[in-house]
Amino acid sequence: MRFAGLFILSMFVHSIASAQTEDEQLPTPTQFDTFINRQDIEYAFYADDTIRFNKLNLNYFLIKKMHRLEILSAFPIKRRSTYANRVDTINIKNIVDIFYKFTCTLPMIDSFGNPIGTTDLEPEKTFNDKDSSTQNRLNIAQIYYFENNKLKSHIPWVSPTVTITTNSEIFLGIADYFSTCINLNPGFISSSNDEIINLESTKRRITLDSIFKFNKLKELYGRNLVETIWSGLIEGKNEAYDIKTGKKLSAYQVMKYSLIPPKITPAYSYYLADTIYHPITPSIFKEIEILQNWSYNVTQNILTSTIPEIILYAKRENENEVSPIIKVIFK
Repeated sequence: MRFAGLFILSMFVHSIASAQTEDEQLPTPTQFDTFINRQDIEYAFYADDTIRFNKLNLNYFLIKKMHRLEILSAFPIKRRSTYANRVDTINIKNIVDIFYKFTCTLPMIDSFGNPIGTTDLEPEKTFNDKDSSTQNRLNIAQIYYFENNKLKSHIPWVSPTVTITTNSEIFLGIADYFSTCINLNPGFISSSNDEIINLESTKRRITLDSIFKFNKLKELYGRNLVETIWSGLIEGKNEAYDIKTGKKLSAYQVMKYSLIPPKITPAYSYYLADTIYHPITPSIFKEIEILQNWSYNVTQNILTSTIPEIILYAKRENENEVSPIIKVIFK
């Protein structure tokens, strides 16, 4: 019975977090990611994130603006769902009516674990502003894409979160409250007259194996993300640095780069000796660290991110864990 109670709680929180997601996911692009069909985009994938900005509690900031009807808001959006193509705007009144309409029944258990009855739980009907001010957890929808030899980030929307509790202050979980900062233009550029808040920089490690089929949006020429980036490096279109030495690598040095020292084959004459190199291939890189600079356009209510550099991770000889190998700076 204890597990049944946990299951009901889990289903309850999931229902709140994705109230509009009864639609099946679509294999075709929606209005938020159809731009990836452009020929100049070689690779693209969804990589949603949850960020706690320290300079500004953007989660609470957006909730307050929604309550004052200062920004466009919608029911929580689920990527690649039919709802993503028909986003419905909301206000504070109808989101409270719908967001807090769920109830659930939990078993009552005595100290010996025996069921003694059931109890009905209803979510708190009033918004807990104090709790919201400390809840600094913003769910961010994000598409990474490779265009014109640069890795870029597009933020189609964000979803502020709130904690769900009952009238008796039983914690049920954390759920998306609404979605906002809706942006259909990946090439958005702020105007000089816009009010901009520069947020902090973040670093994110992504394993290539984590880019599953349902996250990947586009892959040209059968190349994965690192292979796509690597092709630009060997053509000299971006800057590469050896993490171990800190030295800049030319395109030729990138092609000849090796984690194994070159070996000289023995010969009777020095002039007949040969040096054997073991250049690396993109397949050795298993992880990528992405540096992102974040800013919030208050005027347009849009969150943007730029990627100045990344670091490629691989295992060095006789090492069990991956370590940073090459830094790539996008020109």
